[in-house]
Amino acid sequence: MPFLSLPNEIIFQISDYLDLCEYYSLLRCSHRLAGLLLPTLSNFTLVYADTRGQRALQLAAERGDIAAIKSLIDLGVTTAMAKGNHIYHICPSLTPTAINTLLSTDHFSINARDLCGRTPLFFAAADNPVAVECLMSFGADVNVKGGNNETPLIIATQHNASDVIRILLTDAKIDINDKDFEGRTALYWAAEMGYVEATAALLEDERIDVNFRDWWIFITSCNVTALEVARARGHDDVVQMLLARPDIEC
Repeated sequence: MPFLSLPNEIIFQISDYLDLCEYYSLLRCSHRLAGLLLPTLSNFTLVYADTRGQRALQLAAERGDIAAIKSLIDLGVTTAMAKGNHIYHICPSLTPTAINTLLSTDHFSINARDLCGRTPLFFAAADNPVAVECLMSFGADVNVKGGNNETPLIIATQHNASDVIRILLTDAKIDINDKDFEGRTALYWAAEMGYVEATAALLEDERIDVNFRDWWIFITSCNVTALEVARARGHDDVVQMLLARPDIEC
């Protein structure tokens, strides 16, 4: 028996076992199926908003389909999602097309936070300079703090993402010497980890305080500088870079 000749009840049952791409292919078979299954598809998406709903939003965002995004919002998909206003959790790739598409609606905020206080810029700062530049063009807050009081600059430094560091530092409002919950600055993190590329990027900025003292309990019960922590860790390349600074306090 041809598929389209099956009773509606059988088609409904079959559709329950399809993934999103298979469901979409089924809808394209005929106008009759589309009319029959669209209400089911709406329920299909809402019931599994954090998986199928998120995937539908991601696919629409990545292809720049603003109309589809608005339709999914009107359907209630983002409201049903646990993180429906956070563009990273909708589209982790954070391509410029996706960012522009999602932010073209009034539903999404450039500085939306997840439960850990992280904005989209936090996730991009780890390894996605193109996304960082795009997010900053929309006004992303470069000084926003996460759950451990870390900033996007600290996140970028922890990942030795020198390209991202340089992009973040183009913002005149950035606090390059801001510190996390334990009093560690971006330069401290670079020195402790021995990240030559990150250290070089930070030292290029005249606003950096190379003598800022951070708390480092593993050495002593008092504050230490980036130079002292680099020496303690045996990161000779970073030590030499810091010693080359005319304003360094030895």
